[in-house]
Amino acid sequence: MEPPRCADSVLELPHDLIEEILIRLPPLEPSCLVRASLVCKPWRRLISSASFLRRYRVFHRTPPMLGVIHAGGELSDHDSRFVPTTSRSPIEPCHLNWWPLDCRHGRALFSNNLCFIDGFSLVVWDPMTDGRRGLHEPDIPYTRSTAAVLCAAGDGCDHLACQGGPFLVVFVGTNDREDIARACVYSSETGEWSAPASVHLNCDVDIKPSVLVGGAVYFLCSFSHEIIRYDLAKQVLTVVDRPPEEYDDIVLVEAEDGGLALACLDDGVHPHCNGIYVWSMEAVGWVRRGGVIDIRNMLSHPKIPCTRSVCSAPRRAQTPSCWTPTMASLPSILGRGK
Repeated sequence: MEPPRCADSVLELPHDLIEEILIRLPPLEPSCLVRASLVCKPWRRLISSASFLRRYRVFHRTPPMLGVIHAGGELSDHDSRFVPTTSRSPIEPCHLNWWPLDCRHGRALFSNNLCFIDGFSLVVWDPMTDGRRGLHEPDIPYTRSTAAVLCAAGDGCDHLACQGGPFLVVFVGTNDREDIARACVYSSETGEWSAPASVHLNCDVDIKPSVLVGGAVYFLCSFSHEIIRYDLAKQVLTVVDRPPEEYDDIVLVEAEDGGLALACLDDGVHPHCNGIYVWSMEAVGWVRRGGVIDIRNMLSHPKIPCTRSVCSAPRRAQTPSCWTPTMASLPSILGRGK
């Protein structure tokens, strides 16, 4: 009698055991699930089911990085492009005629100010479906602006699969003629902007990506030691001081304990490489965590031009999607504040 073939033996395994095996396929290469779904129709039905996909996300928790949105460098001032970082990314390489502002909870936010495609100045993009939604800016005076995008469910969502659902856009504009910062929130459910909140500020908001921490969105300011804080629940705008030390570049990140942190670049730490200091906001104020992180070998993706600039870092969002580093990709250690 001919012994059963290995493939037949696997297909005859109990359904529950097959699911436990497939759920352990590595998320860093999405092609693993694709190839598994081609084995047979029962596996395809299992892998494409909503219950399996949710279990898969919960089991792995940390979402894979599928790519980066790169802007600047050899690109024009109003151009960006998506660069896959996996061999079988579900998102195709593409050029985007917008400037990236933010990326969170499965969505990317772009400024369309230089092109005004279809008359919209902001574009929310779902990279998994290529869905796009154009927004008009709020009617507030400003000389410089930026914005953030986030899931509208807040703490009621684990952000494992919320792309495609309702979202919010927090728009911040500063006006150097009045020394005032204003912020409004757009709801995709109502299609309207909230009434503006304001605070005195004698500097401009920076266009670097924001960070969502503890129910508030934080924005850096240009050439200043101040940080803009927008409370989502209270819809109140305030200003927070950052560490007084001078660095070549700074980006906002979330610490491992869920608090606010800063990743600070200092070219002078080591010759011919970039060094990173991490500061975290504690009850006593800003505290520098640990020593210097040498990132000499951490910015070596062959498709991404590496510059001596920090523009974005991974956040702790749970939806598999893409980052929006506009110059360089930083490892997740920056978000841990250690």
